[in-house]
Amino acid sequence: MATASEHEQLLGAGALLLICAGCGAWMLLQPRLPDVAELPALQLDADAVATTIAGDRREAARAPRGPEADRVDALLLQQGAAEAAVLEDPALQAQRLSRSRRALAALLAAAGPEAPRRMRAMAVERLERALGPGLDPELTRQVLGSFPTLLVEAGITRGGLLVAPHFVLRTIYKARWNMCFGLAPEHDLAAVEAQALFGWRALHDRRLAAPLKLAALDQYQAHGGRHAPLARGVLHYAQVDFAAAAAVFEGAEQSAPGPRLRNYLARSRGALEHPRHGPANGALDSAGAIP
Repeated sequence: MATASEHEQLLGAGALLLICAGCGAWMLLQPRLPDVAELPALQLDADAVATTIAGDRREAARAPRGPEADRVDALLLQQGAAEAAVLEDPALQAQRLSRSRRALAALLAAAGPEAPRRMRAMAVERLERALGPGLDPELTRQVLGSFPTLLVEAGITRGGLLVAPHFVLRTIYKARWNMCFGLAPEHDLAAVEAQALFGWRALHDRRLAAPLKLAALDQYQAHGGRHAPLARGVLHYAQVDFAAAAAVFEGAEQSAPGPRLRNYLARSRGALEHPRHGPANGALDSAGAIP
């Protein structure tokens, strides 16, 4: 038979188990705030996208003809061929960029201010054919250049599949055309195209650290991008700037109340009070394919 002392020990152990079980159950029943770790997905206005694509087709049909236009197009294809080849001497790259700038200036003088946009639209329509079976292999190589590699690096394609909106791909090719002729990537883009360009960088490009994503987000928001305040708060949170994150979430929640913003605001405030509850490690971009 157990002694009185043994009975006391058993009772004490039982009480401890009950207390631990009760604490565990209480903790499980407490609401768990979602981690502030996922950026909103890029959303583009479908009507604006359709209007822009239709406009590209009209502009491509009006592309200028003549030696100046031929020169511009030839230099674009030369750029693609050089990108697809082995590493090129930087001096040769600089020389080609200089020639491209002069060729674009000559085109402007000969065909007017609409000419570059129309030549760029023609190039995008040719890209669409290069992505299918519509061009011969050599021309396809010149049209694409290193563009497929860029798409993989930016997370636009994964495992050979397009996971970004197709419109993002078209827009980035336009940005590439601009840069080939010494222009800013966003030069003469429609608002929805600027949203596609900067929105993908801010919300989905895994190569970029939070400060660079914030810079892209500034441009995305300036061009009317959706859910920019939510994304800004998430990026501040990722930088462990909980005060800035809370301020952004608070303003956004007041403008458009919702459970996600409310939970993120609570999480940010909690992180200010308890720093150990900081951001979890992991990707900031929205997971999965984007329709």
